[in-house]
Amino acid sequence: MIISENLFYASILTIFTGGLLSCLLSRNFKVSTFIAHIASFAGSLFMLALAVIVLREGDNLAISLFKVTPWASLNILVDSISAFFLLVISLSVLSVSIYSLGYLKEYQSKKAAFLGAVFNLFVLAMYLVVTVDNVFGFLLVWEIMSVVSYFLVITNHREERVRRAGFIYIVMTHLGTVFIFVLFFILYRHTGSLNFSDFQSVGPNLAKNVQNVIFIFSLIGFGTKAGIMPLHIWLPKAHPVAPSHVSALMSGVMIKTAIYGLIRVLFDFLAVSYTWWGITILLIGTFTAFVGIVYALVERDLKKLLAYSSVENIGIILASLGITIILKRYGYGEYAAIALTAGMFHLLNHSIFKNLLFMGAGAVLYATHTKNIDLMGGLIKRMPWTALFFLIGAMSISALPPFNGFISEWLLLQSLLVLGISVPLTSLKLVAFLVAAVLAFSGALVAAAFVKAFGLTFLAVPRSQQAAEAKEVPASMLAGMGISACFCLVLGVLPYLGFKVLSPVTFKITGYSMSTQRGLTDIFMTGARTGLGGITPLAVMGFLVILIFAALILARVLGGKTKTRISETWTCGETLSPEMEYTSTGFSHPFEVVFKTILMPHRVKENSFIVAPYFGGIIKFKSNIKPGFETYLYKPLMDLFLRSSNQVRKIQSGSIHTYLSYIFVTLVILLIFAK
Repeated sequence: MIISENLFYASILTIFTGGLLSCLLSRNFKVSTFIAHIASFAGSLFMLALAVIVLREGDNLAISLFKVTPWASLNILVDSISAFFLLVISLSVLSVSIYSLGYLKEYQSKKAAFLGAVFNLFVLAMYLVVTVDNVFGFLLVWEIMSVVSYFLVITNHREERVRRAGFIYIVMTHLGTVFIFVLFFILYRHTGSLNFSDFQSVGPNLAKNVQNVIFIFSLIGFGTKAGIMPLHIWLPKAHPVAPSHVSALMSGVMIKTAIYGLIRVLFDFLAVSYTWWGITILLIGTFTAFVGIVYALVERDLKKLLAYSSVENIGIILASLGITIILKRYGYGEYAAIALTAGMFHLLNHSIFKNLLFMGAGAVLYATHTKNIDLMGGLIKRMPWTALFFLIGAMSISALPPFNGFISEWLLLQSLLVLGISVPLTSLKLVAFLVAAVLAFSGALVAAAFVKAFGLTFLAVPRSQQAAEAKEVPASMLAGMGISACFCLVLGVLPYLGFKVLSPVTFKITGYSMSTQRGLTDIFMTGARTGLGGITPLAVMGFLVILIFAALILARVLGGKTKTRISETWTCGETLSPEMEYTSTGFSHPFEVVFKTILMPHRVKENSFIVAPYFGGIIKFKSNIKPGFETYLYKPLMDLFLRSSNQVRKIQSGSIHTYLSYIFVTLVILLIFAK
C-alpha cells in the first residue's frame, strides 16, 4: 500500500513539475520540450507500475488529497476498474511522449513550450478523472481535462477552421457535462452524499424511473465525450486540426475516459438493473460503428479518416458493453465476462493502434505538410519506417492476424453468437445475429478504408511536390511509433497478457473472469472454448510464418532462378504521370453509390471544350459529402435556438420604463400569491 501511494504521488508530482519547468524555461525550446515530455514519460511509468500492482494484488489505494469542506474535497480511489484505465492511459502516454520530442520541432519555440506544459496538464487530468472518488473531484478534473484539451485543439488558432472546430468541441463537451452534472445531482438528492461509495450502496435500490433517467443522462453525457452518433460531430472537426500527438491521446485515451464514466455509473452505481439498457447500448453501438466507418471510407483528409474510425471503434466497445448487460441480466455471468473482456480488450487495443496511426499520420504531415491523401503517394520509398509502422497499425485496426485488433473483434463476434444462442427471447436472438452481420460487414469496410489510407499515401509515385521531397522523420518519432507497433504485435500473439490484466475488472463487474470460468481456463493459450469456436494466436502466427516461407520456397522450386527485368510501364503510348493513379475520390466512388442514402454525395461536373460543342477538352468532377447530422439535426436546432433568443432579446429593450413595468407587475403577482 505504501509503495502504491508513493508511486501515485511520484507520478503526479513528476508530470506537474515537468509542465511547470517547461513554462519557466520556455525561452529554450529544446530544454523545455525535453523536460516536459521526459517528465510525462517518467510519470506514466510510475502510474503504469501502480496499475499493475493494484491489478495483480487486488489491494485498492485510497488517498485524500485535500478537503476544504465536507463536499469540496478531492479523494482518490484506485480499484481494479481505475487501475485498468490507468494502464491504458499510461501505455499511450509512454509512446506519445517519446514521439513528441521530435514532432514539436515543427512548432515555434514559445508555442512548443506552451504545448509541453498543457500536454502534461492534460495527461494529469486524465489520470485524475479515472481515480477520483467523489462528485466534486470528478467534475473538477473532468472540466480541467475538457478545457485543457480545448486549448490543445486550438494551438493553430490563427486559422478560422481551427477556431470553429475548437468552438464546436467546447460547446459539445460542455453540453455533455450538463447531463453528467444533472445525473450526479439526482444521485445526491437520493443519497445525501457526494461520495461514489454511497452511490454504490444506494443506487441499485432507487426507483425504476429514477434509474432510467440516470441511465439516459449518463448515455448522453458520457456519449458526447466518447463520440457516439449523433453526438460525434466534434471528433472529425477537432482531431484533424489538433497537433498530431494531441490527436493521438484524444482519440486513443481521452474518449475512453467517457467509457470509464459509463461503466462506473451503469455497473458500479446502478448494477445494470434493466435489460433494455443493454439492448439500447448494443443498437447505438452498432449504428455508431457502421455509420462511422462509412464516413471514414470517403474521407480525403487522413486525420479526419482516423477520427471517423475512432467513432467506429467506440461503437464496437459500446456494443460489447450492451452484450455484457444483456447476458448478465439473463444470468449468463460467465458469458458476460467474455463479452466484457472483448470490449475492454478492444478498448486497450484501440488506444494502442489508434495512437500508432495518428502518430503515423503526424509523421506524414511532418514530412509533406499536407493531410490530403490525393497529394501523397510514393512515401514508402522516402519514409520506409513510417510506412512499416503505419501498415502495422492499419493491419491491427483491420483485425488482421497476428495483430491485436483481430483477437478482440473475434471475441466480440463470439459473444454475439453466444448471445444469439443463449437468450430465450426470439426477437433478441434475431437482433444478436443481425448485429453480428452488421459488425462483420463493418469490419470489411474498415479493411477497405485502410487499404485506401495506406495505398494512396505510401504506394505508387508521388502526386505532389511535397510528397516527392519528403524525408524520413526524426528518430524519436520513429521510436514512439515503434513502441506502439511492438505492443500491437505482443498483444496479438500473447493476448493472455491482456486477459490477466482484465481478470480483476471482469470479476468485479460480472463475478467471473477469463482465467476462472468453467471450461475457459487458459483461453487463447491452448485454444479458446466458448461453445462455438476456438483459436490459438501463437499457432496462427506460426502458421502464417510457415505459409509465407512455403510460398517462397514453392515459387523458387517451380519458377527456378528468378531474373530481374526492368522496363517502362505500359501506358498506351501516353507519358506516365501521377494523374493516372487512383485518387481518393476514385477509390471511394463505389462506396458513395452504395451508401448514397447515408452519405448524400453531391457531384459537380465542369466541361471545357476545344471547339464547342464538338471537341471536348477537360472534364472535371467535384464530389462532396453532405453532413447529414449537421444539416438535418444540428442546424435546425441551432436555427430554433437563435430564433428563440431573438424573441427573448426583445424583453431587454433598453428602456428604463419597461424595466420598471416588469418590476411593478412582478410585485403585484407576488402580493396576490402572498395574500
